Amino acid sequence: MTAPAVPFGGKHVLFVDDETALLVPMRRYFERLGAAVTVAQARESAAALITPGGFDLIVLDLMLGGDERDGIEVLQAARERSGDTPVIVLSGLVTPELQRELSDLGAEAVLTKPQTLQELARVARTLMGLPEAP
Repeated sequence: MTAPAVPFGGKHVLFVDDETALLVPMRRYFERLGAAVTVAQARESAAALITPGGFDLIVLDLMLGGDERDGIEVLQAARERSGDTPVIVLSGLVTPELQRELSDLGAEAVLTKPQTLQELARVARTLMGLPEAP
């Protein structure tokens, strides 16, 4: 039996992913945990949403529309406009070089896809300073 999830207490999370098949389950899972969730499916819409203090966490797919640069541009926008907001980057292939580049650009965590929703929520809780599930 799975341990009960620790609620997110209304923390506002931005999910950026161009794959609806991944975006919908992430949104539903985090909403069930009590997070307020906003979604964006493209670089332009994500960048437009990022404002100082607008989100408690950003979860970003690196390959938006098949272009790694789009995800990097969203990460850069997050750092420029909302520097203290934690960012989790998701990528299908994480090399040590990519891990280092994303870390240098300000990503607090880089997770390889596919990732379980439970693990994503665990990392999210840690980055937002919320207690771990019992």
